[in-house]
Amino acid sequence: MAANLGALADAIYSKGEEVSQANAKVKELETEKRALEERLLNEMREAGTDIVRGATVTVSISETVRPQLADWGDFERFVLRKKALQLFERRISSKAYNELKDSQGGKAVPGVTEFVQTRLNIRRVA
Repeated sequence: MAANLGALADAIYSKGEEVSQANAKVKELETEKRALEERLLNEMREAGTDIVRGATVTVSISETVRPQLADWGDFERFVLRKKALQLFERRISSKAYNELKDSQGGKAVPGVTEFVQTRLNIRRVA
């Protein structure tokens, strides 16, 4: 017996709605958590401490320096001059890859393989 494909599609959409509602709740909880974290951090700084203990947890302040690009051109020249390609993450921009491949008449890019990602596009019927 063949499955009712329309009913299956409706069930997928319905499950997506459930996921959206759950994600909205998660987002709300994350916002509340960040507000509590900000409050604790501010109060710890005001108190001049970098560690606090509760009944179940210990919280300490740590700092990490993270890079942020301010001028792509300057950075790019530096990387090429120093041959410091390790500063880049190991992923390829799909858009840039497709543009490069198209500009080369579809010729393969050395060291790169392709795979086809298949997905369903589900939209609510008006």
